[in-house]
Amino acid sequence: MNTLEKFFSVTKENSAQIIGSGDLPVLATPALVAMAEQTSKELCESFLEAGETTVGSAIAIEHMRPTGIGKSIKVKVTLESQEQQRLHFSYQAFEDDRLIAKGEHDRVVVDIKRFLERVYPE
Repeated sequence: MNTLEKFFSVTKENSAQIIGSGDLPVLATPALVAMAEQTSKELCESFLEAGETTVGSAIAIEHMRPTGIGKSIKVKVTLESQEQQRLHFSYQAFEDDRLIAKGEHDRVVVDIKRFLERVYPE
């Protein structure tokens, strides 16, 4: 499977006011980034080996339209390419049929144990 769609509810907790990225009660761009990353991560789960996960390494976003609290959005992620352990995705976010954001995201496949040993050496 090279594409995954996931639905999210826009809550007060992921508003620009609460996250601190703005002053208005609308979906915060950082929250939208997290939704795109989460959807990309879940898409990867279908082909990872035991003991592997992915970590985000780059993200670009064009957040074009505001979305109010209480609305539902759909994030659609497509795996565009894979070079060894590096995965490249494109994504789009929609409120109903209206495109609200688009971008690109890279993730890297890592061995969980080795990765954590580098972060937390004994």
